[in-house]
Amino acid sequence: MKKLKACCRHPPSSSDGSLKLKVNEEEEHDHKPYILQLPDDVTVQIFCKLPIKTLVECNRTCKSWRCLLSDPQFTEDLFSRTPDCLLFNKLNHPNWKGQFLVDFDRASNRKQVVLKRISKIIYPNVKAKVHEYSLVGSCNGFLCYRESLVYPSMTEVHCFYLSNPVTGESLTLPTPAEPAKRDCLGFGFSPVSNLYKVVQIMSPFEGSCDVMVLKVGSGIWRKTGESIYSFHGNCGVYLNGFLYWIAQSRNRDRPFLNAYGIPVSLSAGAPFLCAFDVERECFQQLPLPPCRLHLTIAPLKLGVLNGCLFLILRSTSNMIEIWVMKESWTKEHEFTYSSKFCVTKILKFTKEGKILFTHDNHLWAYTPKRVVRVDNDDLPSNLSEGFLHIPNFAPLWPSLLNRNQVKQESDTESE
Repeated sequence: MKKLKACCRHPPSSSDGSLKLKVNEEEEHDHKPYILQLPDDVTVQIFCKLPIKTLVECNRTCKSWRCLLSDPQFTEDLFSRTPDCLLFNKLNHPNWKGQFLVDFDRASNRKQVVLKRISKIIYPNVKAKVHEYSLVGSCNGFLCYRESLVYPSMTEVHCFYLSNPVTGESLTLPTPAEPAKRDCLGFGFSPVSNLYKVVQIMSPFEGSCDVMVLKVGSGIWRKTGESIYSFHGNCGVYLNGFLYWIAQSRNRDRPFLNAYGIPVSLSAGAPFLCAFDVERECFQQLPLPPCRLHLTIAPLKLGVLNGCLFLILRSTSNMIEIWVMKESWTKEHEFTYSSKFCVTKILKFTKEGKILFTHDNHLWAYTPKRVVRVDNDDLPSNLSEGFLHIPNFAPLWPSLLNRNQVKQESDTESE
């Protein structure tokens, strides 16, 4: 008689399933290339040493890296360690429009343009009599543009766009209800509420001066109050939750236009630094450097270098002073320049000690001994605009919108 072998069959337990899943994950992990098995913090350190062009190519060709470069935490860590580049716009050329991102510090060839992209947000409007584009501001790797249209009926329309030049994404913003012939603009970010905002100061030189604010994602331009200041410069400079302008106390008289066409109120008080708190949506007055300021002679230039606010002063004796705000204003550079150069559009101080600036739609490098033009085979002959820009691989829409908070505020405003 054949003996029967005892056989105990049990349904698979959850622990067996977990063990099998773990084994499959380990096998899948072992089959990945070694570089994809590295911890994220190590990958960030590697990516930070690569040229931006290489990262863009990785984002396009490798699915795993594309997912990694879309992860919010990873892109935030990468952005915090990415050095700034130079971004050149070519917006107002009649036949061509685009953007060029140049990384002079990490490019293997100084003539190499690391990123060249045709802008997707710009489309010519043949019905408009005047069609112009201008940069409102750059914040956390995202750009804000304004498109100004003037139709034959003299009707003016101003459209606003946000874009990420690295990913090629764009977002159209609501059009303000009342276009202003003269205004000051700003694009900033509140680290408190994680919201991006566009600020429009109506008629910043004379008459009423309403302050309008658009929270990105809300779809509503709101009046937050009035300003008692006269502003110099069309667009504010963003740094650490604030937008900055050079301003004076407001004067009811018509302002005087200096030699550069900038309105200056002669009877107003001394100029000062005006800071707009993006979170609280209010203004503050801050002192300027302890030096003689000549608004009626030459404009002051605000900017951001190495995470600090800086101010460029140009005197009548062909002398440039560069003041940097750290704990207080400090004069860090002083040099003379040729009268044929307008060295107020300074873009960057290189590691070699050169000062890069734009003049007459070209890029130049200043050294104490000479001024030389920086030629680049891949850059257009005429550059409309140039500024410092830190590339950001974060997706545009999730990064710009704190959806829950904006939705709650929109519902409250509609009530």
